[in-house]
Amino acid sequence: MDSKSEDGALEQASSDGDGVNAHSRYSFDVRSGLDVEVRSASGDLRVVRAEGLRCEVRLSTDDPDAQKRLARAECSYDPATNRLLVDTGAGFRMHASEPGFRKVLSHFRETMRHDVDVELMLPTPASIKFASASGDLRCESDVQDVEVTNASGNVHVAQVGGDLRFRSASGDIVAGEVVGAVESKTVSGDVALGRVHGGANVQSVSGDVSLSLDRAVSASVNTVSGDVRVGVVAGLFIDVDANTVSGELSSEIALDGAQSGSADESIRLRVRTVSGDLKVQRLAQ
Repeated sequence: MDSKSEDGALEQASSDGDGVNAHSRYSFDVRSGLDVEVRSASGDLRVVRAEGLRCEVRLSTDDPDAQKRLARAECSYDPATNRLLVDTGAGFRMHASEPGFRKVLSHFRETMRHDVDVELMLPTPASIKFASASGDLRCESDVQDVEVTNASGNVHVAQVGGDLRFRSASGDIVAGEVVGAVESKTVSGDVALGRVHGGANVQSVSGDVSLSLDRAVSASVNTVSGDVRVGVVAGLFIDVDANTVSGELSSEIALDGAQSGSADESIRLRVRTVSGDLKVQRLAQ
């Protein structure tokens, strides 16, 4: 099926399959600085580099009634705001005509089980906002700002050109490099950050936290029982304010202020934990 959106951008949508991995495709002409928002229940989001100059979106599902399920999903681009919206249509509202709560609940469970996965092919780095209950996010292409809110989905991002914000109950996050700042709040999910250039504020209850710092920035980590590991690149002074009730503190770097370096070259690290351990390591440049 081919259709045109209001702005005249051609959308190419096609569905095939017999209920197993059926899919639809959309294609848009977009500009640099694209903002992308994806909403799902359990559907995953994968971001890769496009081979051409257009933004391609592929929606897939294993729903037995794939055509009907894909038709409920929304994929639209607004050239005025340079914003792409993908909504898998997993949400529902209970109307007075519904026969009862049990049927509605059964419908919701089926929707969760057969949600729509999204593959986004970007010709240029974009800012990503992903909201999901249990869907995973995997960015294999460079992106700008990333904001993720979920209950249990995992996040894996190779490189973030802007800021990274993560909110989750039990989801894990792995980021290779973050040019901007990191803000993360989890309950039991682990946080593993590569090199962070813009500072970090990480809060967790029982999840472990690891991050590497190679700039004179401020980093704050608060946990209850999660362990904390911080890597610091050679040549930087580190000012540590750490407190743990029953955990252990170890460091490969002198923390008594005897290191060489000016205040402008110092990393300010603040760690608070109840029973988690803290380890500070020296990284090669």
